[in-house]
Amino acid sequence: MLKNIKLKRLIPQRVMMGETFTAEISLENNKKLIAAYLMEVNDYFTNQDEKLDASVVFRRVGPGQQLSAHYYVKLMRRGIYQFGPLHVSTRYPLGLVKRGAVFSEYNEIIVHPQIGRLNSHWADDFFSIAEMAQQSRSRRGVFDDEFNHIREYRTGDSQRAIHWRSSARQGELMVQEYHQNRNYDLIIGLDLWLPSSSSQDQADRVEWAISFVGTLCREHLKYSRDTKLTLISRGRSLELLEVGIGSMGLDYLLDFLATLQPGKTPVDREFIKLISEASSSRSRTVLVTTRKESDPQKHNHLHTMFEERGEMNGQWRTIEAEPALLSRWLVLETD
Repeated sequence: MLKNIKLKRLIPQRVMMGETFTAEISLENNKKLIAAYLMEVNDYFTNQDEKLDASVVFRRVGPGQQLSAHYYVKLMRRGIYQFGPLHVSTRYPLGLVKRGAVFSEYNEIIVHPQIGRLNSHWADDFFSIAEMAQQSRSRRGVFDDEFNHIREYRTGDSQRAIHWRSSARQGELMVQEYHQNRNYDLIIGLDLWLPSSSSQDQADRVEWAISFVGTLCREHLKYSRDTKLTLISRGRSLELLEVGIGSMGLDYLLDFLATLQPGKTPVDREFIKLISEASSSRSRTVLVTTRKESDPQKHNHLHTMFEERGEMNGQWRTIEAEPALLSRWLVLETD
């Protein structure tokens, strides 16, 4: 039964965390006369934290025939998973003796962080505050909103965006959707800090911060025109990425976020310096930190460090990666 057979696995290169995808196992029977019966194939896939397995069964694969079977996977941790090897076994014909073989069929898949969408509260809170602080509303510039269209109301939308006249005509709540004019450079500083003795709440902050940054980058790349996106992260190491417009740039950025690991070092001068040097009069800077900005010792606040040591250009804002706070702006789609 096990002689002259081939096994192959087909999986996507990239998936999003929590997304269900299909893994295909194909079995090719190269024997000329004998069929392969009751072939059970076990697959194994691991990352640095967990080991999972799945199995499929082929009832009969005729001589010279190739058949495929499928199983469904939902991976709940971002990062890289290694698939393989494949184990095939059979108890045919009497079921008393089990024989097996191992096939060196290996694949790798990158699990991106969960990406959602920014609701209208983000425009209300971030863009409007920035305009009132540093721009005159009568002056047209890089922060003007662009009216896009009217759509149905979704959970999480701001009540300020409701278009009452259209709602009355349609008989349901309708909102005006604005896409912010993205004709500005976006700089994101990601301070991914996790102490040695961390709690689950602190670990959740890391994942929310990465999902928020990934969503913010995707929104900017989707609506940008001739602009630049810069991501400067401080985790286990200090990294700087400049991402181009388009899907290839987004895939590259999400690949990076998938493998990004938090660090336990304090914010250093180099992190602040890189962000300050990248900022300009036509840029906006969003600083996302997993540290507690509500800590009574204000000298530990990321915002305070930038005020004291940084020479920031353009508009900037610090956001604490508290799930209750980020959920005001970030909507994660769940099954």
